Amino acid sequence: YRKAEADKKQGALEAKVVGGAVITPADFIALAYRYGFRVILEEPAMFECGFSECGGGHELGDPLEEVYVIVTVLDIAVDYFVVGDGELGATPLFSLGEAERMLCILRQVAPGWVILTLNFE
Repeated sequence: YRKAEADKKQGALEAKVVGGAVITPADFIALAYRYGFRVILEEPAMFECGFSECGGGHELGDPLEEVYVIVTVLDIAVDYFVVGDGELGATPLFSLGEAERMLCILRQVAPGWVILTLNFE
């Protein structure tokens, strides 16, 4: 347990030292990897008049949705409330644990025009 904590602290220190701008998907993936996470990023392609084709791979929606990036954290466990084990009012119905922590780390360095959302399917 202590080794894992030390490795996470080392990853945080490396991230600070390496610094630099985190703008591209590759930057986000590399940062997550430094913290010990494997992630997949998805950038939904929105329908644009004059560019997209009807029936193509673009989704309809507001142009502001182009700033969304969907983050999937691989190899994580989801904890659910278990009757008999959980405590009402204290134990959450479910927790994404480390995935939520990873999203928080990425949000701290994301540019203002990027909105990161977590895919927990």
